Amino acid sequence: MSAAGDLAPLALAGWRLVLSEAQDAAVFVDEACAESLHWTGGAGGDAGPWRAGAAALRAFPGRRDGVQQQQHRQPNKVVFALSSPVLLGGRVAASLRDVVSAGGVHQCVVFTSVSHTAHLDLLQQQQQGGGGGGLGVSAAAVAAAAAAAATSSSAADSEPRPVLFELLEQNLRQWMSGSGGADCTARVLHAAGIALCPLASGVVLAPASASLFPLVPSDLDGALAGGRGSRRGAKQQQPQPQQKQKSQQQHSLNDVDVSALPAPYASSLRLLAWWLDSALRHLGVREECFAVGPTSRLLANELASLPPARARRKGAPGRASLVLVDRTLDLAGAVGHHGDSLAERILGVLPRLPGMPSDVAVSMAALTSLRRGGGVPPREVIAPGCLAQPSDGGTKALWEAMLYSKQKEAVMEVRRQVVERAGQAGLVLKMAMGKVTGEQLESYARAFPRGDTGGHAALLQLVLATAQTLEHPAGARRDALLASERLLLQILKEGDFPRVLGQLRARIKPRDERREGDLQPADILQLLIFVYSLIGSSAPGGRDQEREEAELKEALCQVLAEQGCLADTWRDVAGAGEGGGGAAAPSQAERERLAASVLESLRGVARSRHALKRFSNIYDPGEGAHQPAVYRPLLKQILDEIFTAEQPDSSDIEHMASGLTDLLKTGISMFMKVSRPRPADHPLVVVFVVGGVTPAEIKLVRDSVTAMKVTQQVLLMSTRLLQPSDVPVLLFSKDRLSPTV
Repeated sequence: MSAAGDLAPLALAGWRLVLSEAQDAAVFVDEACAESLHWTGGAGGDAGPWRAGAAALRAFPGRRDGVQQQQHRQPNKVVFALSSPVLLGGRVAASLRDVVSAGGVHQCVVFTSVSHTAHLDLLQQQQQGGGGGGLGVSAAAVAAAAAAAATSSSAADSEPRPVLFELLEQNLRQWMSGSGGADCTARVLHAAGIALCPLASGVVLAPASASLFPLVPSDLDGALAGGRGSRRGAKQQQPQPQQKQKSQQQHSLNDVDVSALPAPYASSLRLLAWWLDSALRHLGVREECFAVGPTSRLLANELASLPPARARRKGAPGRASLVLVDRTLDLAGAVGHHGDSLAERILGVLPRLPGMPSDVAVSMAALTSLRRGGGVPPREVIAPGCLAQPSDGGTKALWEAMLYSKQKEAVMEVRRQVVERAGQAGLVLKMAMGKVTGEQLESYARAFPRGDTGGHAALLQLVLATAQTLEHPAGARRDALLASERLLLQILKEGDFPRVLGQLRARIKPRDERREGDLQPADILQLLIFVYSLIGSSAPGGRDQEREEAELKEALCQVLAEQGCLADTWRDVAGAGEGGGGAAAPSQAERERLAASVLESLRGVARSRHALKRFSNIYDPGEGAHQPAVYRPLLKQILDEIFTAEQPDSSDIEHMASGLTDLLKTGISMFMKVSRPRPADHPLVVVFVVGGVTPAEIKLVRDSVTAMKVTQQVLLMSTRLLQPSDVPVLLFSKDRLSPTV
């Protein structure tokens, strides 16, 4: 059993297994695994590929330059670290084949975070629906793998023979030998944990599911349109009249079964259940599962149905509560700018580190002799710094202070640590009293010898990140959005939702009329999500709202007509097939279709909490004219319900039975004075937010747990670290029901 709530050892053990094969090899890593490696040991850390002797580190899918450069030194070897299933065909399989068949590769080791049993489960579902097996996996091969698994389950202490992995190994050897290689070897291994991202103590991300976003009520018709055949990959058929009538009778997402979901969405949900089972297995716990929201309920049912999960629950020595929460129940917190942590501001202001949604690129030019205006921009010749410093204990603690402390306190701590480190290095700094500025912090970083920062490099990256954030011009735009959100909170207090829509519509201006400081179309999208999520089911509806929404649709169409306006958020929302693939503006029909889809999704967001009782409101208008309206974060309400209510038996936090015993307990509790299972019953409470969590919410959870003096350990998990600009893409994208598997 792992140390309570600590998943970092699982990720570290997985990467040690991968890197044990990295000597003189080109290591290919997909985006989710790269993010895990980044926060687990870092590319250059003690657990990094360079220390392991790797010849090259490359993105997957990507080029093979690192392999080709080593051909004169040794027979080529490639190692893959992949978060996705490798036997389902598609882009992953094609990229694998491209790399190993390009010539010169004699050794290949594929590590996947998806177990052989999970591959078998996903392939069985795919073939039951009439879909292909991927990579030429026949029905007979799947049946043989299932028979081997059944035989091993009846034998004590017996692991199933990895029939499917052996089949992939055979394919890999054929691809390598077909390109002229001789004596080729290939292995496919399971490395649990290489797709887990330990962001900080008590916070873990599962970036392989970053594209999975919970359903909203406006998805109801689309999610049910294809029926079970749609999920299983069968050819879609026109729904029969009886199917249409049944769809119309299902007015709630609570009525939707997994079998009714589109195939990619259902597979992504199933895959996330497998990763959750792997994490719980490492923790050595039997979970009591609770769900808040329809997608979380579906995920809980998927987890309960996994055969390995049932076996784990029988023999696990520990107990834990797993609380699954839909992100879409509270999108105001996802797009808002109301947090007060330094980490939130850094992540929201500085540019993202390429391929790392959870980190930023810190300019390191201050530590070099390069100066602005000297020709080539420093960012093009100097590798950027970052926030993740997992190999430096002291700097890692500073990162957590930046994440969990108030901004002012964190800035003071950054200054204290850099001054202390300078003193230890014998450097003399010019101290200044009063407010800490970015210019001051950068001057402290410049005091360290250029090119000889030694053991100070990790700390200086966080110092420069803070300095650049305090002086960044994007901070003013962020503050303007915060002011707009606060104003909208107070206007909503008057109960005139159509007026709020009218004010937002008036701020949508054509590009030639916008002035410096005006909101951009992407900002308007975020504010629309903010107000629709806040108002919830209390939106009045009626002709006034319909009129304002119609005018809002026209304004959105006008903005979409502008040349080049799809370069950022709108391009991602529209997709390549909706005018986003080039410089040409979308057609009138495309603009109208996209604007109508955006408004329909917004209405769905407003209805997302309709079935909840205690958690139906995240907006408190206050009492009287002297008490301001406030936003009430859903996560805070859930934690209060779990840990402070005298009888926290809320129907909104639904207990999900995972077996016959749980069903009997639930049934008995309905007729006898027996309390139902509650999340606070166990020493470990895992809160998993499906769809992403923000830096502000990470701080909120820590502050709430500390304030309530909770005796249980709380582990916060999610599929990704969210920024406000991510939410419109996740919510409005036409491919949102087809996440990457």
